[in-house]
Amino acid sequence: MTAGHEKARELAEALLVAAASGEQIPRPVDLDLPTARAVRALCIEGLTTGRGARVGAYKVSLSTGTWGALPEDAVLFGETVLPRRSFNDPLLEGEIAFLARSDLEPGCSVDEVLARCLVAPAIEVADSRWEDWCPRDPKRFVIPSAAEIEADNAVAGCLIIGEPWVAPDLDLADTSVEMQSRGQVLAKEPFRKVMGHPAKAVSWLADQLAAEERTIRRGQIISSGCPHEKPVTVPIGGGRWSAAVAGLGTVSVEFV
Repeated sequence: MTAGHEKARELAEALLVAAASGEQIPRPVDLDLPTARAVRALCIEGLTTGRGARVGAYKVSLSTGTWGALPEDAVLFGETVLPRRSFNDPLLEGEIAFLARSDLEPGCSVDEVLARCLVAPAIEVADSRWEDWCPRDPKRFVIPSAAEIEADNAVAGCLIIGEPWVAPDLDLADTSVEMQSRGQVLAKEPFRKVMGHPAKAVSWLADQLAAEERTIRRGQIISSGCPHEKPVTVPIGGGRWSAAVAGLGTVSVEFV
């Protein structure tokens, strides 16, 4: 085993322990992208096959142009209640989720994605295992580097899907998501900000996964990316948030 492989293995083990314990860990020194990708692969293996589970969903991270994977038990449906203490500092992102009705191969077009998928509103709960991840406190928050985000499985936390799944018969690019809490609109943006069209993000993901010998399989879900730049954070005391996607419906999460 080379020094690079050993570094990736040790870092992946530390991140998996941090994910299980809820403790944040120091950020690595001189982490490069190839090592970070190896760490991500090991983390995904530890979260899925290492636990007798499968990948339930993939997520697209627009800020760094990367992706992460969530095990089946991190994909939740309908109005959801989560313990705030189970997260370090959750960041909420309103998105459109895609459900693959057949495998999505690399090179698939936007039209092919739309023909092969159903869609639903979603809230992605992003969270990081790195120290100084604290988006609710800008004075303390240190944005992870691209390599740190890659290694930390694109800061994947969990994904909440609003039901039912429907055919994408509306113009998703012109559809907006509105994040609300306590009667206030926290963010509202159209999905054209997601690579011009959220189905384009799914097509992009299929190509990215192929480079690592992965395929979006029938029954897997894709969280296609968040259009709103304003962070929606969760205080220690929790609360209730909703994401309303015009034409698709609303999904809610409560932290207690």
